[in-house]
Amino acid sequence: MPLPGPRGPERCLDALRSLGGRPHGVVLFPDASRDAGGYEHQVAAWGREHGVAVLGPQSNGLVSLAGRLHGLLIPVVEDLRAGGVALLAQSGGVLGGLVKYLAQRRVGLHSALEYGTGCMLTMEGLAGWLLALPEVRTLGIYADGVERLDRLADVVSGARAAGRAVVLMAGGLSESGHRAAASHSGAAATPGRVLEGLCEQHGAVLARSLDELAWSLEVLAERVPWAPAGASEVAVFSDSGGAGITLADALELHGVPVPEGQGANPFDFGSASMGESASQADAIRAVAGDGRYGVFAFASPIGLPRREQSVHQRQLDDFVAAVRATGRLPFVASLFPFDRLGAAEAGAPPHGLGSTESAVKIRALRTWAGGGTPAASWPAAAEVPAPAARPGEVLSGERAVSLLCGLPLGWPRQAAIASAADLDRLDGFSYPVVARTEAGLAHRAREGGVLVGIAGPRDLRNAVVYLLERFGGPVSVAEQVAHDEEWFVGAARRDGLTLVMLGRGGGQAESASVRVAPLSDRQRHRLVADTVGDEAFVGLLEALERWLVGAPWAGAVDLNPVVRAGDRLLALDAKVHVR
Repeated sequence: MPLPGPRGPERCLDALRSLGGRPHGVVLFPDASRDAGGYEHQVAAWGREHGVAVLGPQSNGLVSLAGRLHGLLIPVVEDLRAGGVALLAQSGGVLGGLVKYLAQRRVGLHSALEYGTGCMLTMEGLAGWLLALPEVRTLGIYADGVERLDRLADVVSGARAAGRAVVLMAGGLSESGHRAAASHSGAAATPGRVLEGLCEQHGAVLARSLDELAWSLEVLAERVPWAPAGASEVAVFSDSGGAGITLADALELHGVPVPEGQGANPFDFGSASMGESASQADAIRAVAGDGRYGVFAFASPIGLPRREQSVHQRQLDDFVAAVRATGRLPFVASLFPFDRLGAAEAGAPPHGLGSTESAVKIRALRTWAGGGTPAASWPAAAEVPAPAARPGEVLSGERAVSLLCGLPLGWPRQAAIASAADLDRLDGFSYPVVARTEAGLAHRAREGGVLVGIAGPRDLRNAVVYLLERFGGPVSVAEQVAHDEEWFVGAARRDGLTLVMLGRGGGQAESASVRVAPLSDRQRHRLVADTVGDEAFVGLLEALERWLVGAPWAGAVDLNPVVRAGDRLLALDAKVHVR
């Protein structure tokens, strides 16, 4: 029952209350009151009391194929097909457009609901309900904004655990409010980056445009799950060197790496390969022997196969059959947006029309296959005694090392200096050394509180006197460690979530990849492989998660930089933020 507005809902309240008993149905209305505690809250209260769902305010309807209900106020004239895709949108226009697109592409729909501003039924609640239905295989969500990332995290991780795909587009994820965060970890944990990491670790697709939202839903609609465990990388094939290079470039542009295996990637069959199905199949089996590859994409410069192009069609048919025989997923990438002739034939493989659509769809398949099953629970951990520190205090130097000494890390030799006189007792240090203020600054390097490359005792004395006079706190002196690459490992608690970060160190720390803890073992390995490429960091991340369980008083941890020194990792600097 729709409630017309703007004053219709107020007039209908008495009618709703007079129904008595336990009525059944759905109440939706497109208009919101302008006053706090307005009529939408009264309608929601009535709905909760009587067990009747209330969509809105600002809802333009719903579609339910199983219920034979087409209640969208948006004009959709296409014939709808029943299937496993469910849609949630905060915008009626976007919802209507998605329904039309999927109908035109002959993708089966389960349901479509506009939840509006959710006075009773929220996006997270509706998503959880839909994902619990066995008929729903893929869920598409468009949200103008995300109020609670922790609730969305429950939706995304729950979908992964149930083997369902999620494609999400969300706005309102500005990073400006986090630029002044007190720690590198806090500055890295912007809403957009948290959402990006959350989707990446659970295999949910984060769309950046409505095109990406629609294309990703289309390609995932009937193909979840499909990939062998760990097979998420993309192998590009073509009978044209230029076509393979073009698709590889398009994939890289959309954040999809094209890693080399035993041979080159893209794999060029050569222009004389048409009709040579046996040699083509041998090449495909050889690539499939590398367990990393899950999507086998054929770059076709002349479009999708058609009966009029018999040799071309036979080659692609042979390619698809050979890939399917290995248990991998074939994909046909038309490099030009030709017409769709041949696309809807029975048994046709997933495909893209144009290099952009193809790259977006392949990215969606790779993202889904790369997600890991969520961790079942937080790991057990020993208690880390709370330090004698005030809320908001930043602990560094020897205090931070003493708290973090249980992590699988080495630490350079260092000493605490409270006054210039302490330098007389400093011996046995190898130069050059690093001097840092320990005055509790969150970003001391930016403020000139870190001096490196100190070559001898005289320079060290000058450096220590300068730091003591300028910042007023103690100073630490540590041996400078020669190294190549610097990495950042961090953690932060924010908005009900515990976050871990990994990425480039030094001044690039705030661009680190973000994940929501606890991570499964596969998720840790994937994060390390995508960022650092050093397996030692897998154990460090796991140990840091355990440490966080035992230290609920800690608001953030910065290990920056962490370097490789022989057979171990060294943390050259560390800070612990007390909450």
